[in-house]
Amino acid sequence: INDAGQIVGDLSVSGDTHRAFYYSNGILTDLGTLVGDGSLLFDINNFGIAVGESYQAPWIHPYTYDGSIIKDLFYELGFSSGVRGINDAGKMVGWESNLGWGSHAFIYNDGEIKNLGYFDDGLEVGW
Repeated sequence: INDAGQIVGDLSVSGDTHRAFYYSNGILTDLGTLVGDGSLLFDINNFGIAVGESYQAPWIHPYTYDGSIIKDLFYELGFSSGVRGINDAGKMVGWESNLGWGSHAFIYNDGEIKNLGYFDDGLEVGW
């Protein structure tokens, strides 16, 4: 929830299928499953820009949603990555999996990715 009272999250609709929602000005928007089998929204900044992930086996697509436009960040951030937070400056934090080579945390800002380091091999990220 941001300072304007906009809320993001997800609902479990059947089994492991989740659908992201965006609530603003009394209107609940169901984002559906986006590109595949499910979608989640994790965070929203004070400008109403939300970040989340959509699952399309075997990939996870990170995306932003501003109340009207969904922007898929799949090709900008990596073939299996996710975004979990966004601040008011538009900086995003997330993770990327290198499929067998481990996963790393990153900050994404204005088209640039800064690697924050790799996770322990035993740590599972994503869904």
